[in-house]
Amino acid sequence: MEKGEFLEAAQEIKPELSLEEKLSKVIKEKGADYICWHLDEFPEFSHKEIAMKLIEMGEGEYVPIYLDNFSGLDHREVVMKLIEARKAGWVFTSWVWTNQYKFKGLILDEEIATKLIETGQSKFLAKNLKSFIDLSNKVAMQLVELGQGWYVLNNKEKFSGLVLNKEIAMKLIETGLVDYVNIYDFDGVDEEVAIKLIELGKGQYVLNNKEKFSGLVLNEEIAMKLIETGQSESVYKHLQCFKNLNSEVATKLIESGEIWAVANNLEEFSGLNKDSVMKLIENGYFDYVVKFFYRFSVELDKEIAKKLIEKGKVDYVANHLKSFRGLDKEVAIKLIDVGKVNW
Repeated sequence: MEKGEFLEAAQEIKPELSLEEKLSKVIKEKGADYICWHLDEFPEFSHKEIAMKLIEMGEGEYVPIYLDNFSGLDHREVVMKLIEARKAGWVFTSWVWTNQYKFKGLILDEEIATKLIETGQSKFLAKNLKSFIDLSNKVAMQLVELGQGWYVLNNKEKFSGLVLNKEIAMKLIETGLVDYVNIYDFDGVDEEVAIKLIELGKGQYVLNNKEKFSGLVLNEEIAMKLIETGQSESVYKHLQCFKNLNSEVATKLIESGEIWAVANNLEEFSGLNKDSVMKLIENGYFDYVVKFFYRFSVELDKEIAKKLIEKGKVDYVANHLKSFRGLDKEVAIKLIDVGKVNW
């Protein structure tokens, strides 16, 4: 066989290029958009085959862009394929999506929503919830867990029978959307939710809406939690709502700069200790101490007497000498010096 004849025979048996090989060649030479404008140059392949292959090859964005040039496509199948290829952005890009007629007959439902979540593209679901129908509570919770709770709360009607409950509230808190727990009404929230909110600086909301939290008792523990998280102002504003406040709470309030609140609400505390007495006297609240001294679990002693004298409350010490215990010569000399006792 002559050389020329051999080459001619070899060409005759050369296998036909596959669709992927043909598309790759054109993409390399002219770009994927050329293919979408010249689909008739691939007569041996259907438009559906070309569209699906472009998506598989990572050129899927050209399919929705030039969707009108394709015929015989199952739009739902195309959308699912794009989502699987992580090209959901091209499905939901506003300038494409405003022309919804391109995806004829497409219904955005639970299946598409789940696929978006499974492929890590939940943001496109969240931002387009208004276009979806018949979504389940499972999808709602998945979005909340992924930090998309704001969209769920603003599109509650898209989720069949969705109830804003404790589980959703706790998940919102865990994902940093604590403010939305304040804004919306939740069912079944309890003391656990209240404490979480307090820990995150939302104590004022809890106290203003205490009736919403079942089992919540405003006691010493809650007061201390508020003070320790820098919310002592919330405690003194609602002191009358608390029960069984003790010396530790009073001391903490005083240390946090709320001594005025303690002095003006001494009747709300029980078992106040000597440290509380001394701090109140030092800060000029002697009259309050005298009026509610029965709330303190301490005796009038030498140290208190000296502090009262230093603050100019000599008359009280002189007139109640029998009430003091352990007075010594130093106190007596101070009283003599101001003419209150004859030595």
